[in-house]
Amino acid sequence: MKQTNWRELVEVLGVVSIVAALFLIALELREANRIEYHIAEAQTQIAISERLASMLAAQARDPELAKLYAKMSAERGHLITATDESQMQALARQYLNIYRTVQICYDNGLLPAQQLATHASDLAALLQAYPGLKEALQTGLDELGDAGRSAVFKPLGDALSGAADPA
Repeated sequence: MKQTNWRELVEVLGVVSIVAALFLIALELREANRIEYHIAEAQTQIAISERLASMLAAQARDPELAKLYAKMSAERGHLITATDESQMQALARQYLNIYRTVQICYDNGLLPAQQLATHASDLAALLQAYPGLKEALQTGLDELGDAGRSAVFKPLGDALSGAADPA
């Protein structure tokens, strides 16, 4: 009888030990996943910032691109050549692709809502800084279809529609 009680006690302790070990493993996995999520979020924010910074660096490095930005900083009153128009379309698409990436990252949980809102207002501010880019941005948004109506593009869409209104 005593031998059976010891055996049952050891079996119960073994089961409790296994359950405790599994619980600790689950906690470790949860913590590792949380850390990995924060690393991915930070890497995403860094990658987006680097893409935007590279566009600014290109503007500072390339005199021809600097001239284009100068033309875009005013309404379409300056002489805009076909080459300028093509370059503005390309720039607008680059900006829209960067901010589309922002929306995708947000949708996949890699950016917090605050970052999405910041990027959305930055994109709308782009129109204020470069009103000559308005038509190219509008064309790019139209080409995006449903993606052009996502949260990151809403302030830009509102600014474009407001910029088009004479009032």
